[in-house]
Amino acid sequence: MFIIELLEINSTEKILEHQVKNFLLTNLKLKGIEFSRKTRYIYSYVESLCLYQVIVFEDDIPEFLFFKSSKNNEIYLYKDYAVVYKDMQFYYCQRLENTITINEVIDFLQKSLNLNNVYVIEDVKIDKNKKLDFHKPIKSNILKYFLVYFLILLSVFYFYEFNTYNKSFELKDIISNTKNIKDEIKFTSISKVVEELFDQANKNKVHIMSVVLKDSKLGLKLESDTKDAIYSFFNNIKKDSLEDITFDTESKRFIGNVTIKIHRR
Repeated sequence: MFIIELLEINSTEKILEHQVKNFLLTNLKLKGIEFSRKTRYIYSYVESLCLYQVIVFEDDIPEFLFFKSSKNNEIYLYKDYAVVYKDMQFYYCQRLENTITINEVIDFLQKSLNLNNVYVIEDVKIDKNKKLDFHKPIKSNILKYFLVYFLILLSVFYFYEFNTYNKSFELKDIISNTKNIKDEIKFTSISKVVEELFDQANKNKVHIMSVVLKDSKLGLKLESDTKDAIYSFFNNIKKDSLEDITFDTESKRFIGNVTIKIHRR
């Protein structure tokens, strides 16, 4: 099926559509996933399990995405996977293990995903005409180049026109106005906040073990050899946060937890 990674990322709430990609990519990088220009991924939010399931792949599209669904709740048994379709859309994928029987897998999926009136399908039908929506972690720069080119042409046009009619409108005014518009419409990016936290953690020799978003708050779990390193990290982040530190006797490392409010609009 050409799946590179089948991953689950905890999240107690479904994240806003325009912010979920940043959140998922940050967590994928935290798990050590490397991307190329061929990398694509799909995701679904599994509410009953409070997690996002992310499937990363390259080249050939996983065939289970082309399953032709006709019922509300279906479990497809296909090769080494049990694939769940809910409301006729891909919902969840479970890798089959040799130590667990098919009946045990089906029973687990029904209970954990809160599925009723489930149809188990072994005779799979493929619909290659099905329209699919994939996401790319590395986007092409063609659009950026086009926008830059367009802005340059627009600036030259204004500059030429206003000089022709002896109007006091200069290119620097256009650039200034463009910057002001960008400043007005920009909003706080979760990925930018997380990147800054990772930079601060590296400076203080602190390892970020997990990142969870809930109720407009970022929850971080940290570890370090020294308590002072974690305190130093706390002192260099936003003040509207809650922190605590404990000592893990098993790993003999200090564990820190911090909850940071995210101001966004």
